[in-house]
Amino acid sequence: MFEAIGFLAIKLGVIPSDFSYAGLKDKKAITYQAMVVRKVTPERLKNIEKEIEKKRMHVFNIRSVDDSLRLGQLKGNHFDIVIRNLKKQINDSANLRERIMEAIENVKKKGFVNYYGPQRFGKGRKVHTDQIGLALLKNEMMKAIKLFLTPEDLDDPVNRA
Repeated sequence: MFEAIGFLAIKLGVIPSDFSYAGLKDKKAITYQAMVVRKVTPERLKNIEKEIEKKRMHVFNIRSVDDSLRLGQLKGNHFDIVIRNLKKQINDSANLRERIMEAIENVKKKGFVNYYGPQRFGKGRKVHTDQIGLALLKNEMMKAIKLFLTPEDLDDPVNRA
């Protein structure tokens, strides 16, 4: 996403901080992202559409808006997961298609564990995202809250207060 913003900023003659968006995107995925860019008319953006497409990016729903976007303004996410280049293992006796269908049914019935990582809880020397996620999965909410809210630097007088 940041690579795309950098490219667009150069082509439009603005700086990356002129762009606003509501969420972060996975690096290894085909994604869609709503963005707002200040100081750029829809016409200017449409004028560089061919150059944008050469970078395997597409712009659509180009229009003027009054406000910037802010992180967290998303109404939700949708994922289509594509798995490529699956190969049957030598000691795998099960039919690959059957195993995939069984896994899909299992996810439909039981759901799957959400990833509790740095995007959700931030990152730092003392942020233990794995421990927070485990506490949440075990329904140990107070432990998760304490892990999340514990200041990083206990030597800092502001954090001790």
